[in-house]
Amino acid sequence: MDNPLKRYLGHFTIQGRRLPGQVTLAGRDSKLEVFSDHHIHLPKEKMQTIRGVARSGEKVTICNAIGAEMSGSSFYYGTTKHFISLFPHHVAIGPRHIDAERKIVSRISFTTTGAINLFYDHGAFGSSSSKNIRRLMPDWAKKDRRKITYNRIYYYADRGPIVSAKSKDYEIVVFNGGTFSSPSPKGISVKNEVRIALNFKKAVSLEDALHAAHEFRILCEFLSHAKQCIQNVRIQHKNSERQEGEITLHSSYEESGSGQEADFRDNLISGGFHRGEFKQVIERWLAKPTHASARQRVIQNMREEIYTIDRLVGAANAFDILPEFNVAKPLPARATKILSKLKTDAKNLPVPYNEQILNSLGRVKAQTLRKKIEAHFSSLPKPLKQRLPDMLLVIEHCVRARNYFVHGTPPKISVDATHQQIFFLTDTLEFIFVISELAKCGWKYDRWIKEPGWGRYRQYLQSYELSLGAFKELIP
Repeated sequence: MDNPLKRYLGHFTIQGRRLPGQVTLAGRDSKLEVFSDHHIHLPKEKMQTIRGVARSGEKVTICNAIGAEMSGSSFYYGTTKHFISLFPHHVAIGPRHIDAERKIVSRISFTTTGAINLFYDHGAFGSSSSKNIRRLMPDWAKKDRRKITYNRIYYYADRGPIVSAKSKDYEIVVFNGGTFSSPSPKGISVKNEVRIALNFKKAVSLEDALHAAHEFRILCEFLSHAKQCIQNVRIQHKNSERQEGEITLHSSYEESGSGQEADFRDNLISGGFHRGEFKQVIERWLAKPTHASARQRVIQNMREEIYTIDRLVGAANAFDILPEFNVAKPLPARATKILSKLKTDAKNLPVPYNEQILNSLGRVKAQTLRKKIEAHFSSLPKPLKQRLPDMLLVIEHCVRARNYFVHGTPPKISVDATHQQIFFLTDTLEFIFVISELAKCGWKYDRWIKEPGWGRYRQYLQSYELSLGAFKELIP
């Protein structure tokens, strides 16, 4: 949903002066405008945290603003007014101010556009009928003696967290955040959003809290193979008092749109149905922070929902970023001796050939990209690998396609055929990466394959042999 236009009039402290101003919340068009009878000067270092109080009483904090350091001016019949306009990355509104540069966040909570389906809490909401509905009615409603010819009871049962898990730095709690309005002849209204809370063991900075939220979002996108936009962010100050409300955080770069609609049965794991498995996957996933860059490399192109050369290259390069395969393996003594001599000779070559050859020699000890991808495929559950015959052949051509687009190395199949097969090759790389990462974290293939559903990865499995047959026809 697009950000609605909101304005907060108030006073803001600029260089020790309390000046009138207005915050406009409008996504990428958000701004802070401050006015004065005198020149306004605000150095960049003072733009990190700007505090104000809205006319309605809320504490307003502008975080990480950018804009002109000096004010502009306007003139009207001898009257001069000065103003400054800044773009805020985040605006925090609530019962207290925050400091964007200090470790003051004890909790961050949010929802995503796919959270309802990913954490589908079956049975928490429902309806029924009762043979003795009068027993449930308040006394004042029982006074109406008209005969009840039909009744329907709508209920919400709060059964506590849907999923909870722990990492080294924080606890994750996923829960239903229902809102209600009093029943009346106008109708009955119960709305719900699934919220995800990260409760930090030690207070963190706003930047670190948002980073943790986006890291968790990547896991949600791996499991749902659908875009998950973070929305409705709230934070809790480490010094907040009991019963004190949360601070609402508005991000100027918050993603708009509803994300991809998906059926809850299409998820690789459902938080509502497989809570134990989900908990294990969360904890093992967060225990490998060194994998974050590679995971993000894969997911950022998947989020664009289109197939491009960059997406194929990115999916292949993600295997290169994973740390466990980047440790150089020792070479035999004879090979080491020859390699040392080659390096010595290469240093005497003219520029740029010496550097190019030295870089190539430096990669001799490292695992090749093809071997890395094959190792990830080998780590998949055996019954799954059996459904993917000749995968090593496909991996070979995935790497050849990547090398062609990066280095210009001619592929074995024609260039036209390589372009035609971008869909199949990209899907193969992403399938191996996503499934192997999740399988190492405790995802259960045997459970998943028996359940109903459709989804992207089921489609890949079901069409694999047909795609493989068409691909083989292109190989000379």
